[in-house]
Amino acid sequence: MTKKTFFTLLIALIMVLCSVFSAFAEDVRVPINYGAMSTEELLALANALSEELAGRGYSLTIAEGTPSEATGETSQETEKGDSSSATDSSDEPDTLFEGATELSDETFLQDLAAGLSARWVLAGTDSSLMSDKQLKEHYSQLVNSELVYVAKYSEYQFEDEKLGEYAHNYINALQSQFIAITEYFGVDEKTYNEYWSSGYATRARYIYLINKGYGLTMESKYNEDLKGMVELGAFYNIQMPIEVALRTELTSLELDMTKEGSSKYVYVQPLNINNTSPNDISGLTIKINFINDKDVIVDTGYLLSYENVSAGKAVSTQKASTDDKFSRISFTYSYSVNTGSYADNFEGTVEPDIQYSYDGKIKKNGELASGQPELEIENMLKGWEMNSSWSKTLYVPTLKFDVRNTGTGDAERVTVRCVFTNVETKEVWDEETAYVVGSSDTPLKVGYSKKAFIYSSVGYKSKIASTPELTVDIYINDQLIDTVTIE
Repeated sequence: MTKKTFFTLLIALIMVLCSVFSAFAEDVRVPINYGAMSTEELLALANALSEELAGRGYSLTIAEGTPSEATGETSQETEKGDSSSATDSSDEPDTLFEGATELSDETFLQDLAAGLSARWVLAGTDSSLMSDKQLKEHYSQLVNSELVYVAKYSEYQFEDEKLGEYAHNYINALQSQFIAITEYFGVDEKTYNEYWSSGYATRARYIYLINKGYGLTMESKYNEDLKGMVELGAFYNIQMPIEVALRTELTSLELDMTKEGSSKYVYVQPLNINNTSPNDISGLTIKINFINDKDVIVDTGYLLSYENVSAGKAVSTQKASTDDKFSRISFTYSYSVNTGSYADNFEGTVEPDIQYSYDGKIKKNGELASGQPELEIENMLKGWEMNSSWSKTLYVPTLKFDVRNTGTGDAERVTVRCVFTNVETKEVWDEETAYVVGSSDTPLKVGYSKKAFIYSSVGYKSKIASTPELTVDIYINDQLIDTVTIE
């Protein structure tokens, strides 16, 4: 049934109904200006008159068909399109209204097109002079103008599983924008933008995929709107899988973090970064951030710099290092996407599930990392004695103890440094270093120990009855292990 035929029959019906009512009326009625009434008002009047006639014993049959909210036309079954572009149609698409019971894959496509048409009509409203309250109402209307058509498909079981996936993701994107405007607009701008922008990008992507796979039939006047949304969706159909793949890869990344020889640096050894997305990644840059317990980035190292990584391939990182102590790490990434129609750069930050810290020892999720030596002091002897280590015999403070490796890896270097301080005068008495395991020595294996002998080079020419009280800070590989007192 055409639009013109529908309105002709509708107006004729209302005139007949009004004539019947006039038979019962005792008062003169003011004529109704039907031309000034909207379609919704005419339908409401027709329904009211029909109910009134039925109550008075009259029977009235109205032509079947569900009017379209967007056009006023009756609903007709539409075949699924197979074109990747919008079908030019002189008539607006028929749709299934809220409350109808017979949902189908085809009616979803009709309702999606009708919802988009309704939204694009509202989107043409000038919002430049709107207040925040008016803007919130306007944006709510934009989202609701689509939800009123497609929300009913949230629980619908699609015959085409792929279309069902696309549809549910699209509805979720609308819900994201609904949450943005109702919960965060004017309250939390950052969170609002996250929800709204995410919903916008997802909507564009799935409009592109649905139109490509099934076709969207819309009025010709919306062709440019649809074309723009499809081009944007093609852009996000590349970007969004890359984003998900990168964040997943970096979140689960396990590092090989080590210390080498006598170096004070912690090294992040090279590893592979996999591109598990179906798209090539351009200009990929990844940095590792070393963060202290005050949430300050104390150092940064580049793992990748502007690498192009093909879909399904991996790229090896470069070695990164730091000599700063840190309590956790994060990764910052960036890349670019260019489809010809759209181009943009993207960046983000991820905190991995497996966390590392360094306080002189490398720890993985709070535990000593594999391959890390753990050096402890045992069997401490301390005091004063005559010693001739310095080409002369002096009465000096001494320390003798075992250094044991209780860690998970061999210790290639064990350097003991002791700082003697006079407690009374608060002056540094002496500072001595002993190389327990040097570069040419056999590494100290796990579970093994080695003796350390520390003799001060400052002392007395002979024994004295009253020696000064000294404190000794004991460092092993530049990490303070213990502080003892020699009296």
